[in-house]
Amino acid sequence: MKELCETWDHSELLDMYKNDIPLRRWLFSKIRMEPAVHRQIGIAAREARAFDEWIRIFDGIADKPWDEYMRELLGDTFFTNLSNMKNALEHHTAAQNLRRENKLQDALREIKMALELFSSDQKFLDEKQEIEKRMREDQEKRNRAEELFRKAEEYYHAKKHQEALDNIEKALALFPTDEKYLALKNKIEKLNYPGYRKVLKLNGIEYAFRWCPPGSFLMGSPSSEFLRDSDETQHSVTLTRGFWMLETQVTQAMWKSVMGTSIQTQAKKGTYTTLLYGEDPLHPMYYVSWDDCQEFCRQLSSKLNEEVSLPTEAQWEYACRAGTTGAYAGNLAEMGWYSSNSASAAHPVGRKQHNAWGLYDMHGNVWEWCQDCYGSYSTSPMSDPTGPNSGSFRVARGGGWSYDAQYCCSASRLGSTPDYRGIDLGFRPVLASPAPGQ
Repeated sequence: MKELCETWDHSELLDMYKNDIPLRRWLFSKIRMEPAVHRQIGIAAREARAFDEWIRIFDGIADKPWDEYMRELLGDTFFTNLSNMKNALEHHTAAQNLRRENKLQDALREIKMALELFSSDQKFLDEKQEIEKRMREDQEKRNRAEELFRKAEEYYHAKKHQEALDNIEKALALFPTDEKYLALKNKIEKLNYPGYRKVLKLNGIEYAFRWCPPGSFLMGSPSSEFLRDSDETQHSVTLTRGFWMLETQVTQAMWKSVMGTSIQTQAKKGTYTTLLYGEDPLHPMYYVSWDDCQEFCRQLSSKLNEEVSLPTEAQWEYACRAGTTGAYAGNLAEMGWYSSNSASAAHPVGRKQHNAWGLYDMHGNVWEWCQDCYGSYSTSPMSDPTGPNSGSFRVARGGGWSYDAQYCCSASRLGSTPDYRGIDLGFRPVLASPAPGQ
């Protein structure tokens, strides 16, 4: 009988043992169904020991405590093995749970305790192998995170703050609660440096914004600037509040994620029956009037729970210059699409060099609507200007793919009626959110 029991799958037996449930019926059914038992009963009958003898044994111990019951039925050795298996399974279950919680050292300790009891059990060996695999992967992940942290520290000390932030955020993506990584991220965020990047998502589309801190600058162009226009009178401007500007011009994908319509729909609202250079989710949105942009900003504000608007003209030029004082924020050919390099079409956003604050296509590609009415500048210093109180035209900035270089200058201006939709006129909004780290 003991030899026969040792051949059985004891999962049911162990389950009932752990829950202290009498096993008399289970054992009866097991013995009745087991061919080997039938053969043993046949042999026993020839030796004048009837099947009733089995019944008598079970009946005699059925009401005894489980441990005593199993010892009498199976013998001390098999019972000890069964008890060990119960303990081993408990260690195995604990190891599995700890592995799922990523407490791998504790999981390894538990599975080793199970293997001390049953060193050749395959499921225990498999669990140990899985834990050790996870530990290797975890160590590799930690090594990657530490390398990212090291780079972040190097960039931080070199005052390359955005690069530092990019690396520490990658490290935190691997270990989100690491106190050392969080401390460095917090230290970087408190700097409120220009170009700090934050990303919002809507319907699967990313909206990356760059921080433009408060500051003062000379708005307009000096009289010595080549081919400047007379409406670019230079004057001092102070912006007392920082703002977040969209990293790129609004793309066709962004427009659709907010408004639910395509550029084909916009074209039909105007006088256009065909698209000049096609439909592409990464191209800037065009055929948009100033009024259309207002509705976009209203809807995006609601969807993101942020205060979204077109930039004031002063905000736009301040962000475009990004601390520079020349006609352009850098080399125009490297930074923008205009008549000399555009091949008579707009291009996907973000393909040219960004300015010092991480903003792309501030020169060329498509003009960008601003909030202000178009009008003459004052020569007096101004604080947070918003343009004339009224007017028939709204300002657009930045130049476009069909315009010559002089129209893509940081100070260049264009006025247009708010209902106008053009093939080279788009926009990029700003957020009035708090500064980084606040």
